[in-house]
Amino acid sequence: MIRGQVLSFGSFRREPEDALVVLKRVTKVEGQGRPQKPRRDPVPLPFSPEVRAMSDQIAGLNAFLKDADLSFIDDGLIPQVDTAHYRTLVRTFTIRGGQDIRLDQGGRLYGQTFWLNLASERRSGLRIDGEPVADLDFVNLGPRIGYALLGQEPPSGDLYDLSGLLPGYDHSNRDHRRAIKQAFAACLNGGAGGSRGINQRTGKPGILAPLPAGTTAAKVRAAIFEKHPGFEVFYERAKAGEVAVGFAIMFKESCILLSALERLKDEGVVGLPFHDGLMVARSKAQIAKDTLTAASRDVLGVELIVELKAVYGEPELASQLIAA
Repeated sequence: MIRGQVLSFGSFRREPEDALVVLKRVTKVEGQGRPQKPRRDPVPLPFSPEVRAMSDQIAGLNAFLKDADLSFIDDGLIPQVDTAHYRTLVRTFTIRGGQDIRLDQGGRLYGQTFWLNLASERRSGLRIDGEPVADLDFVNLGPRIGYALLGQEPPSGDLYDLSGLLPGYDHSNRDHRRAIKQAFAACLNGGAGGSRGINQRTGKPGILAPLPAGTTAAKVRAAIFEKHPGFEVFYERAKAGEVAVGFAIMFKESCILLSALERLKDEGVVGLPFHDGLMVARSKAQIAKDTLTAASRDVLGVELIVELKAVYGEPELASQLIAA
């Protein structure tokens, strides 16, 4: 209480940003000592018909979310979850170095949203239209979009499974799989595939640390490219200085999510997006799954696999499948 006034979430709420479409330039920071985090500087966008159309799309989704019935059953944990105010999506694009303005790299949805940073173990308190929420994910989204860009069919099974290709890899070990997923993403985004040592910038173990002793980035890359030979060209292009394919993958990913959100909105279904899936009211899980599948077909020309990851608040309904 300040001078007799009762403070609430609204007292500290920031006003939504005017720009719903944002472009940032990522620049490496050179210097001595520990590696520095790249700079991400905002780039002014001309209000062209393309930008206006994108802004109108996000504004329409935000207006729909503003009126949605979203609530959270207080779990007594900190920070408290404010479902009343933080519902503003912003689409963020990326250019690198000296690239000219373009809006086909990145494009993921960020913004002032309460659910993006809500830990999964707390989602059991979330309600949409008074119902527990279903969480739907695309399976192996990045690699499958990569295959679509190559015009190739992916192999069957989990695309992150390197059993028999990487010595000591155990696909039943979730830490092993998570490390390969991160290494795969690193390769698609211009990296070498990670390391085992301590990250000098963050002070945390490298992404390959959970893998068997002796595992190196070179061995991981060799295993990945043996399983997915078409992807080696992506890595070599980035190594030669081209913009990594990961930015194109993120753009396609964002187009799929936005297409699905628009369709769900037209059906009166509230969807809370993540980068590789979304949450809906439990009773809307099937329509959301069908909508995500249809959106992937329209954007990519192929149907991506969508699975129910969990129904939060009702653990007996949670999927036992490996998360995408």
